[in-house]
Amino acid sequence: MKKILYLLLLSPIIYLVSCSSSKDGLSPQSLESIIVGTEWCLSNDNEDGFLLAEDGRLFVTQKCQPNYSVGEWIINGNQIMNRYTEGTGEITTLWAEVTEYSENQIKILESADSTTTLVSIYTLDTTDIYGCMDVSASNYNPAAECDDGSCIECALCHISYIANGVEIEVEIGEFCGSELEIVEDPGYSHTIEETIVGMDTVQAGTYSNIHCEEHYEHTTKN
Repeated sequence: MKKILYLLLLSPIIYLVSCSSSKDGLSPQSLESIIVGTEWCLSNDNEDGFLLAEDGRLFVTQKCQPNYSVGEWIINGNQIMNRYTEGTGEITTLWAEVTEYSENQIKILESADSTTTLVSIYTLDTTDIYGCMDVSASNYNPAAECDDGSCIECALCHISYIANGVEIEVEIGEFCGSELEIVEDPGYSHTIEETIVGMDTVQAGTYSNIHCEEHYEHTTKN
């Protein structure tokens, strides 16, 4: 009878201990395991943020800008300390105080008084998409968020031909990148066959009076 009573008392205790554990019986993740090695950013236009790199460096981040190191990070409880060198001395200061954290959100205390607590909410930063953002370029990338300087300029070019005192434009095609640079060179000449433009005939020959204009729709070259 005593053994049965003992088992009945023991079961609720085991149940309560199990409920206090995290999912799958694992302990809650530490701040360091969550925050280190991941870029966190605000939802403002510049996506201001930070990165605690795995090598111990602390970076300030911003959308489409290189990460900027401000020293080293040290985690002390819920505080992120910043250690850096100034002159010949080493300084350690409180950089941020984390009030709450999860796998996809970090809350950092900005200010607090007897009535109000202000926090900044940082979320996981998405990878910036680099590419050409110039819609007139042949390699324009509509998904790009950051210009990487790779744009290949394109332009429609034509020969200016004078017939009976009237200027006639004979289109010679679209040129991009290095081809466009060649065509726009003052010493470049372009050969065409006899061409009829409206009521006028442009004689076959080699012409150097070439003009190019950027445009916002380009043809696709195979």
